[in-house]
Amino acid sequence: RRTCLKIGGRHEGRPSSCANRLFGLVFGVPGSVPAVLTDLMRILFTLHNFTPEPMYGAERICLQQMRSFIKAGHTVGLFYAGNETPRPETLEKEGLAGLHLFPSRYLKTKGQVLLSVRKPHVAARFRRIIKTFRPDVVLFHHLVRLSMDLPSVARQQGIRTSCYLHDYYSVCPSYSLFDAAKSICVDPSPASCIRCLYESRFGRKIPGLLLPLLKPMMKLRESLADRLVEDIDLFISPSTSLLFELGKRGFHMRRSTVIPHGIDKAATSAPYSPHKPVRFGYIGNVNRKKGIEVLVRAFQGGLSSSLTIRGFADKSAIEQFKKDNPSCEARLEQSDRDTDGFYREIDAVIVP
Repeated sequence: RRTCLKIGGRHEGRPSSCANRLFGLVFGVPGSVPAVLTDLMRILFTLHNFTPEPMYGAERICLQQMRSFIKAGHTVGLFYAGNETPRPETLEKEGLAGLHLFPSRYLKTKGQVLLSVRKPHVAARFRRIIKTFRPDVVLFHHLVRLSMDLPSVARQQGIRTSCYLHDYYSVCPSYSLFDAAKSICVDPSPASCIRCLYESRFGRKIPGLLLPLLKPMMKLRESLADRLVEDIDLFISPSTSLLFELGKRGFHMRRSTVIPHGIDKAATSAPYSPHKPVRFGYIGNVNRKKGIEVLVRAFQGGLSSSLTIRGFADKSAIEQFKKDNPSCEARLEQSDRDTDGFYREIDAVIVP
C-alpha cells in the first residue's frame, strides 16, 4: 500500500513477532517463537529520550516493544537520559504501567554528542542498575546522551545484548551522514567530524586552538565504536541498506539481521485508492539532522506542491521554514499524533 510508518512491535500482522524473533536470534534459539519466551524474563532497555520530552521515531519503536513485553507478563526496565519525572497518567495511557524507570540526568548543551562519547558516572550507574535489576537481556535503542561504553558494561556482567540501529550513529556523531554543508559526508576523519559537529551546532567555524583539544575525544569515540561490534550479540536493522552503508564505512557487525518496522494493520481505517499526480508526505522531526534540506532540494519547483511536510514543533517553526525556503510550495503541518488524516491525503510516505 504505502511505505510503512516507523512503529514497532507488530510485523506482518503478528503481535510481538519482531520481539519473538529478536529473542530467538540473541539466545540462539531457532523458530519464530523461541522456547526461551515460555519463561518470563527481565528485560532492560536503553533510550536517549523519554516522556515528558517530545518523542519521535526511535522512542515510539522502543515504547511499542516495551508495551508488548509488559502485556506478555515480562518484567521491563528502562535506563534512559532524562531530567524530568514522567507523569503516572502518561505511562498508564501509553500502556507502560509497571515499567521500572532508571533515569540518568544529562546536561542540555549543543556539545552533548561529544560529551556522550564516554561518561564514567553514567557507566557506573548502569552497572549498579544491572546488579539490582538483574536483566536477562539488554536491548540498546540509543546511546547518545548516555555513554558509548554501556554495552561493554553489560558484557562484563555476562548479560546478552542486542542493539537496534535507528541511524548511522556508530559511524557518524551527527547520526545522519550529513555534513555541515548539508551534503552527504564522503571523507570522514576525526578532524572533519569535529569541524562538522561544531559548525552544524554553533553556525560558525571552529576556533583553531579548539580542534587539537577535541581530536582525542573523537579518536576515543572511534575506539568505542569498534568495541560495539565485539560487545553486542546481535544488531537489528530496519533495512539492508542501513547495514550496507555502515559496513561500507567500516562498521562490520559480527551478527546482524533485518527486521523491517511493522505497522499495526488494525490502525488502517480506510481502503487506499491511488491518486495522480502522486502525493508525497514527510512525517518526522523537521531539522537538518534528518536531511530536510535534501528533501526540499529533491522537490524543487512545482513538484513541491505535491509534498506535505508534517513534524514542525509550532507555528513559528513553520514561518521560519517558509522564510528559509521561499520557493517551497509544500503543505506544512505541525506534529500531531493523529496521523489518520495525514495518510488519507498521501500516496507515498517519506520517513527520516
